[in-house]
Amino acid sequence: MNSTAPPTTKPSTFKATAIAAIARHATADKVRALISQYGIFLIFGLMIIVASFLSPAFLTTTNIVNVIRQMSIIGLIALGVTGVIVSGGIDLSSGSVVGAACVVAASLAQLP
Repeated sequence: MNSTAPPTTKPSTFKATAIAAIARHATADKVRALISQYGIFLIFGLMIIVASFLSPAFLTTTNIVNVIRQMSIIGLIALGVTGVIVSGGIDLSSGSVVGAACVVAASLAQLP
């Protein structure tokens, strides 16, 4: 009695290549989606890393507090303008109000 095993079927080279191409395409789509969703954060992190290597004083507490102090005024103005825009209006006078407030503050600072 001659027992012959059924022939083993191997995936064809074309089929394996097609599957690999689909896997590469899916991976590329995932990377593209990741970059489109989180790209700005990746660039921001890269900029922080480069700046910290270029300047030893970049990630110090003094520098971080200084940046936060400088940006706090602009952040408060942005919150106010955001409230106006969300309520359905538009207000472009925030810049001139800040300028007038700076002039008044400088004038008051010079009084004895």
